[in-house]
Amino acid sequence: MRLLTMLAAALCGLTFLVLPGIAAAADYEVTPLIGYAFGGGFENAENGDSLDLGDGGNFGLILGMADKTRSGAFYELFYSHQETHLNGDGVVFAGEPRMDIKIDYLHLGGFYYPTATEQQRLLPFVSGGLGLTYLSPEQGDSETRFSLSLGGGLRLQLSEHLGLRLEGRGFGTLFNGSGSVFCESGNACRIQVKGDLFWQFNLLAGVVVSF
Repeated sequence: MRLLTMLAAALCGLTFLVLPGIAAAADYEVTPLIGYAFGGGFENAENGDSLDLGDGGNFGLILGMADKTRSGAFYELFYSHQETHLNGDGVVFAGEPRMDIKIDYLHLGGFYYPTATEQQRLLPFVSGGLGLTYLSPEQGDSETRFSLSLGGGLRLQLSEHLGLRLEGRGFGTLFNGSGSVFCESGNACRIQVKGDLFWQFNLLAGVVVSF
């Protein structure tokens, strides 16, 4: 979590260094999120067995910054956290059929309302981002990997400073073909994975506070 806090601070700083003109003319948004994550898993390269993530709830936060030079365009810093488990076929994880794991996403990206007008209260949007996935298992070392996300949803504007955001977003985490993950110093690695991408999907809902 300390690593993610440092990365979040660095990305926020980078945003304001690269986009000073936009920041000066922007409105801001804070969106606490709750959601439900599903899908995702690995293929064990040693025997071809599936190692699947359990579905479950998550929570997060979006910090948004509007570009007033382009109507309906926003930049955002996205963070989410999930505590779940990885299920194996048979006895896989040190004598157990499952292993608890925490998954954090930290992405810098944006979203865009293609049809936004001042009078419109229900706004469809598309979203996306690039950043990091942090996988922290109860057994073995944590993994930090590059990832991307793409999604879309609806925003209902309730008042000038308050809205509701509903979104579906897919996350793809890069694993470069095959290799070992969740290793421990002096011990065998927990999983030999096969595949280029680790996919997961989120259904998200949040209250948008703008200022």
